[in-house]
Amino acid sequence: MQVVGCILRAAIEMTKTRRSECPVNLTVEMLGDRWSLIVIRDIMFGSRRHYNDLLRLSEEGIASNILADRLNRLVHVGLLTRRKDPTHKQKAIYSLTEASIELVPLMAHVITWARKHTPASKDPSTGKTLRGQLVEEGGERMWNAFMAELRADHLGAPRPRASVFAKRLAVLEADRGRRTRR
Repeated sequence: MQVVGCILRAAIEMTKTRRSECPVNLTVEMLGDRWSLIVIRDIMFGSRRHYNDLLRLSEEGIASNILADRLNRLVHVGLLTRRKDPTHKQKAIYSLTEASIELVPLMAHVITWARKHTPASKDPSTGKTLRGQLVEEGGERMWNAFMAELRADHLGAPRPRASVFAKRLAVLEADRGRRTRR
């Protein structure tokens, strides 16, 4: 119920400040700063659920005050939830919501677009994540499998019996290992 209330408050707040009813504008108002999608990416593809992991493992070097602000903002608009970590009373665990899990196809398209149109995508040393590669190349079936696993990890949904995503990820990891040893 708390999540529904948070999403409702965020929606009411957005209606006060939005510039137009255009779906693209409304999405940009939710996600359109430099760091929000990076934070979602790191939670989604990097399995980083704690503030310190997000800060310490950030490839882009996000500042601590910016990270704190973006986490609070993403919780406020209903794209993340925050709960106390039962193993440590001063830590919090951030989880994706259904709305952010449904960003997987968008993220796959962004990855594809970036590899095609940006200089970094042509550099083999960029070290794109295997999960990102798998989501990009796997198509809708893989997106759905990945979203099912994210729902299990973040929302407590039942874990799929056979993980197509995990099997394909293992194959990619093995292939990457073979290429690195050469």
